[in-house]
Amino acid sequence: MADLVYDFGVESLFKGLGPRLTPALKDKVRAVGIDLDKKLLPAYPKDLWVRVVDVVAHELNAGGELPAARRQLGHAIASGFAEGTLGRLMAPGVRLMGVRRMLLRLPRSLTMSNNFLRVTVTEMGPHAMRVELNEAVPSAEFLCGVIEAIAGYAGAMSCEVQSVVEGPLHVFNVTWA
Repeated sequence: MADLVYDFGVESLFKGLGPRLTPALKDKVRAVGIDLDKKLLPAYPKDLWVRVVDVVAHELNAGGELPAARRQLGHAIASGFAEGTLGRLMAPGVRLMGVRRMLLRLPRSLTMSNNFLRVTVTEMGPHAMRVELNEAVPSAEFLCGVIEAIAGYAGAMSCEVQSVVEGPLHVFNVTWA
């Protein structure tokens, strides 16, 4: 079975960009393989998704640091999801659930937009979690941004996410206040 990213994940990223999604950026994304002016396909290959995120990160962060741009795109996809129908329906409950319970739901949250991620979350303390993924797609920095944004939506005043590779796992150590 091919590794796929589903359409609403792709849509969430571009919705989250808001006015930064210019016609020129759309052209760059189209050149890589996703036409944002047409109805999105139900799913896209993982490799295409990685290339698209990198193209967007490069374009939006001309001259800046690519890891920071990827992290910002992680925030953007979370924002785009929050602006969508499902995100708007879930918003009131997210704050009520709080940071801890939202982060414990990361296995469901991070895997609903694809068919290849495997996620495990372990509590390490009252304000600390260890998130293990089988791979960091589209990048570790992107996923750091997603986790930070989710924690923020759930009420974290600050959140720090650090990623490390431990053998076959990509580990994200999350702390928040």
